[in-house]
Amino acid sequence: MLVVKNGSNSFIDSAIFKINGYKENIARININVEKQIDVPRNLIPNNKHDITVFVTVFLRGGKTLSAQFYNDLTGSAGKSITAVVDSNLQLILKPEW
Repeated sequence: MLVVKNGSNSFIDSAIFKINGYKENIARININVEKQIDVPRNLIPNNKHDITVFVTVFLRGGKTLSAQFYNDLTGSAGKSITAVVDSNLQLILKPEW
């Protein structure tokens, strides 16, 4: 599951997740709203040894936020990956296994 939590006072035009080569876009996330999508596990490549997650968030008005997460102990995306945009416009990634 991919989740975007918008805890900011800015509208999110889109959040793009890139996970081991798989790409997913979550669009139009209102202020103080959480939006999630289920992604079948077989769509995310599992190389059995590591995982790399890049998230780019495009805020209305042109500001861009980005963050990445790397884990060398697993090749799995786990249960969920949550991208949180906080009130200070910081992007924080929170994977859950």
